[in-house]
Amino acid sequence: MIPWFDASHLRIAGHDLPTQGPLAVAGIAVGQITFGRWLQRHLGLTPLQTDLFGFAAVAAGVVVGHIAAVLLTGAPEPLWQLAAPQSSLGALLGGGIVGALAIRRWKLQPLVVLDAAAWAFLHGWPLVRLGCVFAHDHPGRRSSWPIAVAFPEGGRLDIGLLEWLFCLALLVLARALMRRSPPPGRLAAWATLLFSAGRLGLELLRVDTLAQLRQPPAISALFACLCGLVLGAILWQRSRPMPDVAR
Repeated sequence: MIPWFDASHLRIAGHDLPTQGPLAVAGIAVGQITFGRWLQRHLGLTPLQTDLFGFAAVAAGVVVGHIAAVLLTGAPEPLWQLAAPQSSLGALLGGGIVGALAIRRWKLQPLVVLDAAAWAFLHGWPLVRLGCVFAHDHPGRRSSWPIAVAFPEGGRLDIGLLEWLFCLALLVLARALMRRSPPPGRLAAWATLLFSAGRLGLELLRVDTLAQLRQPPAISALFACLCGLVLGAILWQRSRPMPDVAR
C-alpha cells in the first residue's frame, strides 16, 4: 500500500501555498500552447486567433465546470466564486461549446479541431490531475490493493492518482499513434473512447456501495462517460479514410 503523504501545500518563504492552483495553471498553459500550435500548423490560423480560441475555451470551461460542480454536489460556494469546486466533465462541456461556435464562425474542419483539442487535453490534463494526487481530494472505495493509499481513516483507492497514471499511459500511446500519421479525427476518436472507458471504470471504483451510484454526481458522471463512448464511436467512423475508387 502506498504511504499517506500530504503535499497539498508547499511552505515557501514562511507561507503555505496550495499546489493545486499552480499545477492547474501549468496544465492549462501547456494545453493551450499545444492546441494553438496544432491549429496553426494544420489549419493555418494566426497566433491571435488561436490565443482567442484557447482563452475563450478555458474561460467557458472554468465557468461551466464550476456551475456543474455546485449544482451536482450542492456545494455552498456562490456561483460567482469560480476557484472551487470544479467539475472536470463540466469543464469539458464548456470548452466544447466554445469549440463548436469557433468551428462555425471560422468555418474550420471539425475533425482537425477535435484532434487539436484531444492533443492539448492529453498533454495538459496530467498536470492538472497531479494536483489531485498531492491533495488526495478524490478518495475511492476502501481497498488493501498495493496501489491503494493509506488514508488516515484506512486504505482507499486514490482516484486522482489512478487517473493521473491512466492519463500518462494515454499520452504515451497517443504519441505512438501520431507517428503513424492517422487520418483527421482518428486521434480525437481514439482519445475519447479510451478516456471515457477509463473514467467509467474509475467512477465504479469511487464508491463503496452500488447505492452510491444513484447520487446525482455519480449519475451525471456515468451518463457523461456513456455519451463519450458514443461520441468516440461516431468520430471513429467519421475518421475512417475513404477507399480509393477505381476510375
